[in-house]
Amino acid sequence: MAIGYLYFDLGKVLFDFDHEIGCQQVAAVSDCSAEKVHSILFEAGLEDSFETGLVDAAEFHQQFCQSSGGSPSQAELLNACSSIFSLNAPMMPLIGQLAAVGFPMGILSNTCSAHWEHVFKRFRFLEDNFQDYILSYESKSMKPDSKIYLDAIKTANLPASQIFFIDDKPENVEGAIAAGLDAVLYTTAQQAIQDLQDRGVRFNL
Repeated sequence: MAIGYLYFDLGKVLFDFDHEIGCQQVAAVSDCSAEKVHSILFEAGLEDSFETGLVDAAEFHQQFCQSSGGSPSQAELLNACSSIFSLNAPMMPLIGQLAAVGFPMGILSNTCSAHWEHVFKRFRFLEDNFQDYILSYESKSMKPDSKIYLDAIKTANLPASQIFFIDDKPENVEGAIAAGLDAVLYTTAQQAIQDLQDRGVRFNL
């Protein structure tokens, strides 16, 4: 069955990022060690709570300050956490060509409001080329949980088998396949092009 809709993950597919840089930047504005920041955000699960929408930006800030003993402003903390992204440049020609031929595309990503607002404000191609955004903090569900994929299917308004998804994590690809999507693991832009061409998606690369 022909592919009628494409979803792309953000991190390590459309963007590169480095959480360790984020931890160092947060440490610099909160007067604690990068190791302590990492423990609070990732080992204690505060980042997952933010990405799942269990806490909003204000609650994230409050809980971080309580745990760290630091007192960065909310804006300082969120900026330090979020200034970690750079374009995965080899993917940009593919996105541009898919948009040029009018192929419907969306974002399907585990992310928090701070990260999303940061990249959406700074990288215009997200607004120009994608029509739907399925984000974990809005869905209240993180890949590979089934709900976020069901939200993506409902939004695309097509049978799951006609929806293609590319993600950098095997467990997220497996979750998508379990939900009925056609999904593949991202390795390189050239492989993504080949995966789409193998499915009959036409564009000019």
